[in-house]
Order: sequence, then structure tokens, then C-alpha cells
Amino acid sequence: MITVSGHSRWSAAVNGSRARVVTPSRLSDPSWATTDEIKDPHHLRLWLTVNGTTMQDSNTSDLIFRIPFILSDVSQFMTLVPGDVISTGTPEGVGFGLKPPRYLKHGDLVEFGIEGLGTARQRAVTYEERGKTIA
Repeated sequence: MITVSGHSRWSAAVNGSRARVVTPSRLSDPSWATTDEIKDPHHLRLWLTVNGTTMQDSNTSDLIFRIPFILSDVSQFMTLVPGDVISTGTPEGVGFGLKPPRYLKHGDLVEFGIEGLGTARQRAVTYEERGKTIA
């Protein structure tokens, strides 16, 4: 079975727990944007579909904390360098919160995007099938 956690790494940091590090090697696409390219990062649409069905459709205006505060707070316990990814959680629509819960299955296509940055897609792969090619 494959599950995707909706729990925020932000909450781990706020609670004083050791934060998990995410290597952005697979997150670096489709692109990075500079501050002159994104005029207002607090008003960007973000979305996620699974096999073409919209599961999440939200906006960065729904963030609990503003981006400058997040950057300031995170930089208190770790050094930030260009290209770092800060995971702040997820909007409403996480599969395990649905009734009945919905979990990703082997071969499911997950597509996601942020307005002004682009889109990306990934296929879900079970632990047993990792390393094998999915059509």
C-alpha cells in the first residue's frame, strides 16, 4: 500500500522536534522563479489531481503564516541556501481524510502545479515495484 502524509514538516519544527530534510532533487522541476517573476507569492493558485480527478485546489493566500515569517522562523534553526524547499503542509483534500479514505495505488498518476511556476507529474510506485518501469 502507498500512502502520502499530509502532516506538515512545519509542525515538527514548531513542536521542537528534529525537522526532516527533503532533498529537492526530484522537486526541482518544472522551474524556479525569482522575486521579480512572481509579483505576489501570497496569491498563487495551487492544485493536485490523481488520475485526472481534482483532489486539491487552493491558493497560497490560505497559508496560516506569510512567507517572510516562514523563512525567518525556519532560518532560526537551519541555514537556508538557494534551491531549498520548505514544505508547509497541504491544503484540504488529502486522501486519508476522505470518507472513505482514498490511498494512492500502484500506477496512479499524480499531477500538481502552482500558478506561475508550472506543473509536474509523478506515477505512484509500490515499494515492491520500485526500480521497474511503469508505462
